Amino acid sequence: MFSTTSFAKEFTEIWECKDQMDRNADFFGVSKVLITAKITSPDSGEIDVAGITHTTRYYVQGFDRRWDFGGEELNKYSFIIQPNGIGGYYKLEGSKSVSASLAVKCTQK
Repeated sequence: MFSTTSFAKEFTEIWECKDQMDRNADFFGVSKVLITAKITSPDSGEIDVAGITHTTRYYVQGFDRRWDFGGEELNKYSFIIQPNGIGGYYKLEGSKSVSASLAVKCTQK
């Protein structure tokens, strides 16, 4: 029997993030999307990077949007977008304070 049920995912928000330091973007006016962050429900989402999709735990922390992923407990990595649109990728290392290893400029689509 043929089913007409749609398998398309619903996204409540989609953010596209580009390299802030892309020198070609200044010259040509175009910069490619490095990271796409999606919110699929109030507490889950997805991060797309280099053709790989990561399932995430999503939440708002203060004013920031945050996607946690990696490992069984989704707690190895974080991607955080601040209200000014700056996004940062973090590799979490226990309770140590860490700096973003990648910073990008994000816009909501």
